[in-house]
Formats: sequence, C-alpha cells, structure tokens
Amino acid sequence: MALGMPQVASLVAPIPKAVLAAIVLAAVLPSVLRPKDVLKLRGSDAFVGWATALSSCLLDATRGFIVGLVLYFSLAALRRTGKRIAPDGKSD
Repeated sequence: MALGMPQVASLVAPIPKAVLAAIVLAAVLPSVLRPKDVLKLRGSDAFVGWATALSSCLLDATRGFIVGLVLYFSLAALRRTGKRIAPDGKSD
C-alpha cells in the first residue's frame, strides 16, 4: 500500500535499474579486468576485438558495438570475395 504513494514510489523507482546495473557489472567486470579471451585472438579477429573494445571505451557501449559490427561484417565481406588485407592496410 505504501508503494502506491507517489513520494515512496519515486524513492524506489531507481532500484530496478541499480540492480540491473549491478548484475551487468558483476558479469562483465572480470572479463574487462582480465581479457584473456581477447588476448588469445589473432589476425583480423584480434583487430576487430581490440577495435571494438577501444571504441567502446572511447565512445559509449552502443557505438563501440556498432563499430565492431561494421568492422566484422566488412572483413567478412572481404574474406568472401577472396581479397586479403595486408598489415599495412593495402588489399591484394
């Protein structure tokens, strides 16, 4: 009954967001502190992984994720056409 009062409801409203944020942090924080899966990546996968991680840190999580998707699908399209990307950025 007390939660139906606007004064009490406004105090309790942020709690679900805080709980969700705590769950996400608990799930993600160990991977951020020790990125052993990203360290195992090689080649273009490493490039995509590190570019996504860096852009997520510099921009925001959504834009970083979009950068990673664009890079991944761009490199996948180049692989499909048979072109190779050299380390200096030039394609064969």
